[in-house]
Amino acid sequence: MNIRNLFLEYFIEKKHHVVESSSLVPANDKSLLFTNSGMVQFKDIFLGNVKPNYKKIVTCQKCMRAGGKHNDLENIGFTNRHHSFFEMLGNFSFGDYFKEEAIDLAWDFLINRLSLDQKKLFISVHNDDKETADIWLDKIKINKEHLCYLGDEDNFWQMGDTGPCGPSTEIYYDLGSNLPGEQPGKGKTGDRYTEIWNLVFTQFNKDENGVLSDLPAKCVDTGMGLERIQAVVEGKLDNYQSSLFDELNSYLNESKQIKKLDFVIKKIIIDHVRAACFLISDGVIPDKEGRGYVLRRIIRRAIRYLYNAGIKDPYLHSCVDVICQSMGGHYHELKKNTKIKKAILNEEENCLKTLSIGLKLINTAVTDKDVLSGEEAFKLYDTFGFPIEIIQEIAREEKFSIDLEGFKGLMNKQKERSKSASKFSVEDKNFLKATFNTNFVGYGKFENTSKVLAIYDFQKNSVKNSNDSKNLTILVIESTPFYPEGGGQQSDIGIINNDSFEFNVEDVQTINNTIIHIGHISSGSIAVNDAVNCIINKDIRLHTTINHSATHLLHQSLREILGDDVQQRGSSVTDKRLTFDFTHDRSLTKDEIALIENNLAEEINADIKTVSTSMKYKDAISSGALAFFEEKYSDEVRVLKIGSKSVELCGGTHVDTTSDIKVFKILSESSVSTGVRRIEAMTGYAAYIYFQELFEQNKEVSQLLNIKPDEIKNKIQDFKVQQSKTDKKSEATNKVLAKYLLDSLDSKKIIYNETIAFIENFSDLDSNQIRILSDLVKTKYKDSISIFCMNTNNEINCFVGVSKGSKHIYNAKQIVLMLNDKFDSKGGGSDTFATAIIKNVSSADILNYSKQILKES
Repeated sequence: MNIRNLFLEYFIEKKHHVVESSSLVPANDKSLLFTNSGMVQFKDIFLGNVKPNYKKIVTCQKCMRAGGKHNDLENIGFTNRHHSFFEMLGNFSFGDYFKEEAIDLAWDFLINRLSLDQKKLFISVHNDDKETADIWLDKIKINKEHLCYLGDEDNFWQMGDTGPCGPSTEIYYDLGSNLPGEQPGKGKTGDRYTEIWNLVFTQFNKDENGVLSDLPAKCVDTGMGLERIQAVVEGKLDNYQSSLFDELNSYLNESKQIKKLDFVIKKIIIDHVRAACFLISDGVIPDKEGRGYVLRRIIRRAIRYLYNAGIKDPYLHSCVDVICQSMGGHYHELKKNTKIKKAILNEEENCLKTLSIGLKLINTAVTDKDVLSGEEAFKLYDTFGFPIEIIQEIAREEKFSIDLEGFKGLMNKQKERSKSASKFSVEDKNFLKATFNTNFVGYGKFENTSKVLAIYDFQKNSVKNSNDSKNLTILVIESTPFYPEGGGQQSDIGIINNDSFEFNVEDVQTINNTIIHIGHISSGSIAVNDAVNCIINKDIRLHTTINHSATHLLHQSLREILGDDVQQRGSSVTDKRLTFDFTHDRSLTKDEIALIENNLAEEINADIKTVSTSMKYKDAISSGALAFFEEKYSDEVRVLKIGSKSVELCGGTHVDTTSDIKVFKILSESSVSTGVRRIEAMTGYAAYIYFQELFEQNKEVSQLLNIKPDEIKNKIQDFKVQQSKTDKKSEATNKVLAKYLLDSLDSKKIIYNETIAFIENFSDLDSNQIRILSDLVKTKYKDSISIFCMNTNNEINCFVGVSKGSKHIYNAKQIVLMLNDKFDSKGGGSDTFATAIIKNVSSADILNYSKQILKES
């Protein structure tokens, strides 16, 4: 039985409009890590910020509960019901039907479509919700012994401390007396009584004093977990034994190694691979923080259980095709994303490199004690990629404790180091109590006349007038040509004025569909309802527009050259230059960069007019327009066709024709994080200036060398040949010197568990000589580590070499990372050679700490 389809079809019959699942990454909502319920994509409707396009809606929503307060990860595998990724079936009413029809629909579907035994259904309602109780008793004729009354904790929902809220009624199913559990309302329901459907009646608004008042439009929000109801209908006591998981269960049992594993581990694999597939398909990449950290934690938890069961080679990635084939029919994004398998494989390979070392480190750290220090836990997290939650899980299994306060202190210290100063913040959006009908008129205008709707002072208090020239002021204007920051494009700046005042606009933002202008009053005073002139800085707008349009052409070219699975991960568009972040697992080649630039040059020369159209979101996506996973779109969207092929949903400002871009030049291509690359580029007049400067520099160099400009390359190559000869002579001398030096160090070598180590300070050697010495150590001793320091310009250069055959727990890169953590330094490198630059500390302190690192392992 395909309950997902049955549910959607049933509510279509009942005149509901199907809305497709939103991304697992909530759009424009920093309060949530992941979409964790069906109502998340309709949050602005519940808050009254936007009007619904349809009053009756049905969805099957992708949901994730892992991280934050919705964190069931440690239970997954050990219970019959817990999932990190799950599908939530839901029907919604926004000011249409309410309690009676919602209950009637739910009951009809369960009894007449799913054929559940009503004798096994139990109901809970809120203590104060007599209306709902009466519907169940008098209309549905539920057995009164099957109805219970519960308090706010169980049967009252609210979005936050204030705002929309209301009572709920929950439907439970009795799985049988052979399971432990008491009837709802009489004790803990245990495994016997399982919650299958929650109906929330959003009828109140809660103010700061906790007072409830009726909402003008009452709403219904229901949620029923597909995995749970599928198991109930099929008579399965474990969700993972239902037909939803048949394909994956069958695949696991095809492997002799996996088939013999405990079902607990199989459930962990099933859940975690499903979660990873959907997160990656929605643009999340394994990382050290945020959503990427949760993804990494999910994948690595599954890897650890497999590792402990003797599966020490990558396996999870092999399950991807099964999931994409079995679920890709409904979730088409799974079939489109070809990088899911590669992303999981990369994470498996990276984790398995350090897993055995990390586990050994934990065993060593707690051998003579039952506490893992905060510093050791942080080392596992920062150096070996162990999520703290996995360390905690190991601690529970091995029965030792963790100094979490010490760990948190080191984490906070790291975060403080990485923080950067930010400009005036509008993160606190609560100051904007009213919803203003502001209108953006800047697509075809650089200035207009309008009136002031509201004024807020620097403390975000609403005021009727202001002449404060010292502090920031916020203005809300009825209609504005000022583009608010969004979609990576910087906001416009300019002036708002009239005969009695002038206001410098320094930033423009959007809060709940209201455009706000942030800046300083430069002269006079302003009052609400004043008529004003709005004038944007035309030059900055034009140059920003050119860069924005170039990002669209760049995105299209990247997808053509690198593949359709390239996804935009962010952009920064200013009047001076652009940056574009995209998913890709390697750096671009010289030829690929040249091809991208050639593609854009052809588009620019073709002088193709930009076409902007408005259409339904679903129609736009069906036509091939690109949308981005963290953006939130209304039902009616603006579609931009730029050049011959680029079609994207975008609300930004753009050129009239591609020839307006004039020229496009890539300045750099680099890594931002694992699996994410960044291109920095210039266009238009800025690129012209850049080329002019290069031309002048080229001319100056040719004059200094007394040669023609086209001879510079050959001259430099001659210099390099001469330098190479000199370097070879120098290197030969340095190798002889290094050999004598190593012989003299033989008596100073230290042995750590069979690994030979040399830890010394050299004041008379240069960096090249130390590198040669480090290489010589690795060549002579197959199991060795060298840590050498050199003082230069009030700082210490530290060189760490580790032989490929070293049996020591640490490689060079890990040792440098620990030095960075200890001394707040910078550095990095490879597994066999890494360097760090350390300030404000003596070489003796560095060498002593290095000895401590090697000894403790």
